Amino acid sequence: WSTATVVAFMGCLLKNYETDKEIQKTLNTKEIYIIPVVSPDSYPSSRYVDGIDPNRNFPRDENSKKHSIKPLRDLQKLFLDIKPKVAISGHTFGRSFLYPYADTNEVCENDEEYKAILKKMQELSGYSFLKTSKNYGYPIYGTEIDWYYRNGCFSLVVEFGTHQIKPTL
Repeated sequence: WSTATVVAFMGCLLKNYETDKEIQKTLNTKEIYIIPVVSPDSYPSSRYVDGIDPNRNFPRDENSKKHSIKPLRDLQKLFLDIKPKVAISGHTFGRSFLYPYADTNEVCENDEEYKAILKKMQELSGYSFLKTSKNYGYPIYGTEIDWYYRNGCFSLVVEFGTHQIKPTL
């Protein structure tokens, strides 16, 4: 559902571009890259690529030389080439916004900034928000949210819908 939601978002931007001044302003002044599927070769039959979960295959501080699977290496290269200020990754699990860190229970340097922005996003969407490691109850390793953040980017994961159940409008 996350892929369908991202594609629908792109459709809304395009459909409303001519009539929505806010969309026009944003699209005319910002570079926005939308990647609906990171690994098209394994999608939609599996999220795994060659038996590896791409959601846990990013390099991390303890293993900064880790060699990710090819689709993630390509994504990392694009990221490092364009140096985005914000990266939002869509997943399907449970109507929430997740923010760094995933691999430690420590709070990130921008914790208060995240909370202020996410509080507004929560008001607009009805989604909850929490630090990624709290979502699982323990640290998880090799996530994109930490890799993006540690490479200078405001990063979020959006968990659309309720785990494999079609999200509401």
